[in-house]
Order: sequence, then C-alpha cells, then structure tokens
Amino acid sequence: MQITRITKENEKMFQPLFIKAMRKASPGIIRLGVIDDQDVPCGALAARTIGKSIDMASLYVYRGHRRQGAGTALIGALEELASDTGYITLNAEFLEGEDAVGFYKAMGFELFPYGEQYYITLGEFTRSPLYKRFIGSRNPDKVRLMSSLSSAELKAVSSHIGNVGYDPQLSTVRFVKGEYSSCLLIRRIGRNISVVWLNSVLGIPTELLYHMNAAVKSIRAEFEDADDVPIRMIFEKSKIHESFVRLLGGNQHIHREGSLIDAIKLL
Repeated sequence: MQITRITKENEKMFQPLFIKAMRKASPGIIRLGVIDDQDVPCGALAARTIGKSIDMASLYVYRGHRRQGAGTALIGALEELASDTGYITLNAEFLEGEDAVGFYKAMGFELFPYGEQYYITLGEFTRSPLYKRFIGSRNPDKVRLMSSLSSAELKAVSSHIGNVGYDPQLSTVRFVKGEYSSCLLIRRIGRNISVVWLNSVLGIPTELLYHMNAAVKSIRAEFEDADDVPIRMIFEKSKIHESFVRLLGGNQHIHREGSLIDAIKLL
C-alpha cells in the first residue's frame, strides 16, 4: 500500500473517488491517494486549508479495501504533511451514529457534539410551491459568492460571522449600498451540502430567499443529478431555525438525521 499526492498528472485515476469540485487541482485543496500492491487506487482524501487548520472534505476507501489500513494511512500522511507545513489542527465532521466515531478516536481526535442535522433534497426544495412562488423568481445577482470578495469586503463579513468554516464557492453574501447586509454559509463534504450559518443585520426572513436562489443554481451547476443532492441544515440544541421552517412550509418537510460531531486533532 502506497500513499501518493494527487496532482494534475495522476488525478484522472482517482477522479471517481471525488466530487466534481475536487477532481481538479486548485489552490487551498490537498488531495492524497492510496494505491494497493497491484498499483490500483483504493482510496483518497481531500481537504481544504483554512487559516492554520486543515478541514477534511472527504475520505473514501473502496468497500473491498476497507479495514486494511488505507484510511489510517491517509490520515497519517495528511497529519505529517500538515505538521511539516505549519498547520496546527486537523478537523473532520460526521454524524454520531456512523462508524467514524471509533476510527477518529483511534486516530487521536477529540470528538465534540455540536448540533442537530436535518435535510431536504434539492428536488423536494425546488418542487415546493413556496420555492416556485418566491425563490425561483428572485434575482440571484443580488448576492455574491464569497470567493469573489475583495480582502476589505471579506474583513467586513468576518466581523459578523466569526470563525466559521465554509465553502467560498457556494457561500454567498449580500451588500446593500456598499454595506454588509446578510450571508449564507455553506459547507460541502462529499455530496453533502450543509447550511451552517445564516446571518442578516436586517433580521428580515425574506433576505434568505436571495441566498437560497443562488445556492440552488450553484448546486445545479456542481452536480449532474442535482435533484437528489441533500441540502443539510445544522441547528444547535435541536431547534430548527424559524426562517427555514417558513421557507420549507413546515417541519414535516425537513428530515432529521441526528447529532453532528466535530473531530479535532491538535498537531
């Protein structure tokens, strides 16, 4: 079993292990692969660098190669790379009931439950009368991707959201007359799209409609079978945010998945 850094030269053989956004090399993305004794890819890991931390976006090992040390080897290689390049923490996220609990504990991570996760598929969301009536008709140009902001604009947004990890290619922000108005932060792990933060200085629920319209368009552009992609929402203390309840037409349209856990390892 051999660990290799995934680059433009060898990425094609590992592409089935990654979502579309991870299939090509890009700044801030670390990709590692593991190859078996027959030189066949059997697993891969992708992570994003955020400040002094590395957030694991995906870790996948083919079923026939599991429990053979591939996942352990990938985490070990990432930990070594992180330490050598000055990062101080590794982070991962998963549901409490998954087998990952034992794996991350064995790898030396501290586990912290922090919220409840719910989901609605993109297809369910866009087929709802509320979406068709209010969201689909709104202009997503009123919001901008986080990845398009200048350093000064990012600084203005940061004062409202704090240190929350998010995907800048899906997360959006809105400015009104040059002043920060609202944002929707999204975290992407594999095919999971998670809404992790909603903030509006105006406190108006309809402000969310602009952001959700932009998010739907981004997700459709990202995934070929977008209607099946779950949009996940994370809420503290099992309390569903009132804005989402109103948007989705009631609690009955939101499926509860369970408690989320952050896995954190200091290097």
